[in-house]
Parts: sequence; C-alpha cells; structure tokens
Amino acid sequence: MRVTPTSEQMAYLASIGVVGDTLSQTVQTPVAAVAGEHVKPARHPAHGLGWVWIVILAIVLALIAGVSMARGEDPPSPPIKRVPENEPADRRVQDLEARLRGVDASLSLLNERVNQTAAALQAQLGEERTEGCALLQEALQAQADRTDQMRVLFMVAAGLLTVFVGVERILMRRRMNQVELAVLGRTAEFPPDNSTEADREGCKKMPKNGPTAPSNFGIKPTRPAAGTIPSIHAQMEKIIEAAAKLKRFRVKLRHPEGPWTMGLATAKGNVRPENQDYALRFQMDDYDVLIVADGCGGVPFSKRAAYLAAVSAAASVVRTYGTAPLLFSPYVQDVAAQAIKDAAHRLAVEGDKLNVTDLRGGLRTTLIVLVGNRRKVGYAYIGDGGGCVVRTNGVVERFLSPQKADELAMNVLAASLGPTVEGEFVAGTIRRMPGDLVLVGTDGVFDRVGPEFPKDVLRGCIQFEGDLQATADHVVEELAAFKDDTGYVCDDNLTLGLLGDGTSPRLSQGFWSTTPSQDTPAGSSPKAVEAVKEGAG
Repeated sequence: MRVTPTSEQMAYLASIGVVGDTLSQTVQTPVAAVAGEHVKPARHPAHGLGWVWIVILAIVLALIAGVSMARGEDPPSPPIKRVPENEPADRRVQDLEARLRGVDASLSLLNERVNQTAAALQAQLGEERTEGCALLQEALQAQADRTDQMRVLFMVAAGLLTVFVGVERILMRRRMNQVELAVLGRTAEFPPDNSTEADREGCKKMPKNGPTAPSNFGIKPTRPAAGTIPSIHAQMEKIIEAAAKLKRFRVKLRHPEGPWTMGLATAKGNVRPENQDYALRFQMDDYDVLIVADGCGGVPFSKRAAYLAAVSAAASVVRTYGTAPLLFSPYVQDVAAQAIKDAAHRLAVEGDKLNVTDLRGGLRTTLIVLVGNRRKVGYAYIGDGGGCVVRTNGVVERFLSPQKADELAMNVLAASLGPTVEGEFVAGTIRRMPGDLVLVGTDGVFDRVGPEFPKDVLRGCIQFEGDLQATADHVVEELAAFKDDTGYVCDDNLTLGLLGDGTSPRLSQGFWSTTPSQDTPAGSSPKAVEAVKEGAG
C-alpha cells in the first residue's frame, strides 16, 4: 500500500537533505507490515545503469589526462560537482568560487608557461641577432678591407701607368726630335775660307817693337749658307725610313699607292731661275697628308723657308698621330692647325740662327696643310694659293681664300710664315664624299687658270684612269709650257696637289653641263667647309 507524504513531511525531508528521488520510493505502511507483506520499492529502468556510465566517464577522463600528460599539456581541471538547482544560494556561490579558483589557477599556469616561452624565444632571438650582427659586421669589415686593398692596388697601377706613359711620351718626343733633326739635316753650313792673302794681311803677327796698327783689318762677315735641299721623293724616303726605326709607333708611313689616291707635281717654270716651292705627300694608316709651301720671292732664304715649313709640318703631323693615346685620335682640323704652328716655330728657330729679325730679312713662305680621313679633310693655310673640291654632282666648292694685301698687287701678301708670323692662319674641315677630288696648289697655278680648271683636271684624271700622279705631272708641264703672244703665261713656280679617296667618281647626270663659278664658296652648301680663324699663337 502506497502512502503519499504530506506537505509538512516534504518540507522536513528537504531540510535534512533528502533528495527528491528518495521521495518517490515506496514506504512500508504498518498495515503492510502487519499483514506480513514485503513490499519492494519501485525502481527506475535506468537506475541500475548509472554506475556503468560513471565508470566509463572515469576511464575516459583518465585516458584524456594520460594523453595530456604525455603531450606536456595541462591536465584538465577536475570537474566540480554540480549542485542541484534546489541547493541553497551559499552552496551555489561556493561552487562558483571553486570553479573560478580552478579557472584562475589554469590561467596562471598558462600565463606562466607563455611567459617562459616568450622569454626563451626572446633570448634565442637575441642570441641569433647578436650572432647575425657579428657575422654581418665581419663580412662588411672584410669587404671594406678588400675595397681598400683594391683601391691601393688601383692607385699603384694608375701611378705606374702614368709614369710609364709619361716616360714613353718623353722618349717618343726625343726620338721624334731626333727624326726631325735627321730629316732636316744640317740647316747651316759655313763656306770654305776663300779669302785672299791681302784680306789676311791684318791677321799677321805684329813685330815686338809694336808698329802702328792698320786702320782696317780686312774682316768681312758672311751669312751661313744653306745646305742642299733634297728632292721631294728623297725627302719622303728619309721621313719614312726615320719613322720606321721608332719603337711602339702608332702609325706606319708609306707612299700613296693605287688609283684615285694622291698626286703631287712641282715645276720651276720657264721664267724663274729656281723653284722656291716645296711640297710633300704621304699616307699613314687611314690618313692622307698633303703639304704645299711657296717661298716668298724677292727676299732672301725663301726656298729654305718653304723647305723647312713643309718638312716641319710633316714631322708635326707624324708626331701627333704617332704618339697619340691608344683610344684617342686627334681631329684632322686640329692636326693641320698644329702643323702650321710647329712650322712657324721652326722658322723662328732658323731665323735666330740666320739673324733674321724682320720681314726684309727674308725666310718667309706660305703654307697649306691637308690632313684627311675617311669622313673629313682638315685643312689649315696661311698666305695665298688655291684650294677647291670637285663634287660628283658638278659643284665646285672653294675652301681657300688667298690672303692678298691688295687685289691689284698679286704678289703682295697679307699673311705669311717666317721668324715672325704675319697675319693669321685659317683652319677648317671639309666633308668628304665618295668620288670627291680635292685640288690645292700655289699661286703660280691658281692665279693663272679659269673657273673651268678643276673640272678639266678631273677630266684628265679620268683619261689617265685614276692615276693622279700622272695627271698632276701632265697638268703642271702643260701649264708651264703654255705661251701666248707676250710669252709664257705662268711666270711663277708651279705646284699642284690632287687628293682622292681611293674610289672612282660616279658623276651625276649633267655634271659637265653645270657651269662652275669662280666665286662659289665652300660654305654655300650644307656639305661645305666650316672654317675657323685662329691666331698663329
């Protein structure tokens, strides 16, 4: 028989801590006991399986704790017994405090481990940073040491190279001076003693008693006579032979070879007693050199002046290109201008030897210097003469303007070389085109020909199949032999030089019908000369 407790009984049971499940159990009433019946309390179907789940849960927790300890992890905090909702408030507060203490302990342990790990990482990073900085500093120091060593080696090498180049240039200049001295030869020779016995009367030994000395000793001063001037071909052989003896010389001199290269001819003419013109032409590597000098007539030592100026200019050109740095080639215009200056210096030295101090003392000449490469022809001149370029399109460009003092007085110059330079020289460049023909010459040629002369010379070159030397010889001979009713037309020395580029000209249509103008300047077209006046310095 089941008896349901009253409310007062339920309150009392709750106050003594009896759980609610206990209330559902059956109670043996006195009646049942009296009747001798044994009533078993009713059981929940799942009430017998609770211990099994508790054991399984304990095993799982033990496994988790073991795995955590094996991995070095913190074991999970022991579970806190959950207080039923009908527990008093202070009990629940105590439960929460216990949980908070467990969480706080876990956080403290975790924080401590995090701090330990951070400290270990920081220490490791510090060590690695220190080691890396030390290695980097060592590498930078080693690189700085190598840089200093390389700098010192470079400075030493540069110093040695500078000394070597300086010594080499000094030795080269000395060798070039020896070459120039060997080329020029003796510039003055005293004649043998041709004085008579009467002239030497005052040089006899006087008696001891001392008679009266004569008023005139018969001493006659004489100027040193010039030596023999070699021919153009012999002079070029001497220059080429002397240059070939130089060691480590950058250029190699040679005579012009092949058609449409160079030609040079000079003649005394049928009026003047001697030829006071002098000219040289040669090639060195890719350069063409043509030099023409005309001694001023009517003054002493004109022939000597022309010879010295031409040879000194040639030596200057050879020296400039032969001793130039390996990676530098001087400009053709500057080389031609320097040749004029060196020739002026040579004449000044010769004037001191001959005691020539003014214009009336002589030793004066004009000078034209051409230095050409594949693209340009540099020129420099002082005095008169003529120079022009015959283009393949029929245009004749003139780059040399005679420096005459008066147009009516053809033999009076406004500029010339000598012990003292009179006037200024002119320098410039000409653009070189395939098939162009350059003509230069003295006033004995260009003062006696017309505007059609350059094309006539080109026609002769074509007839001689590009042999410019044969053409120049033929033209000079023909001009020197030409006569009119009053006599020979060319009454001066004649010198003509021709310069080609080694290629046969391909003349444009209408070339011969184009009328050349005597006044056509070389600067009248974009391909013309860019002339620059410079002081002789």
